[in-house]
Amino acid sequence: MSNDTLENTETIMYAVFRNGVRVSDSEYDSKLDAQRELDYWTGIINRYPDGSKLEIRPLNQKRVKN
Repeated sequence: MSNDTLENTETIMYAVFRNGVRVSDSEYDSKLDAQRELDYWTGIINRYPDGSKLEIRPLNQKRVKN
């Protein structure tokens, strides 16, 4: 496989973090896609409040597209 057939692109993927620790098993293409999981975790924290901070953050990674 030559390098001419592979295109290196940086794709920004997102995940949900709770207190700076990743809680997402999945990676999402956009913040909007990750919103459903953020809502899930928000519901849990509202039921069992512990002062946790939730956020959607970008992941740092490079993907190779064929």
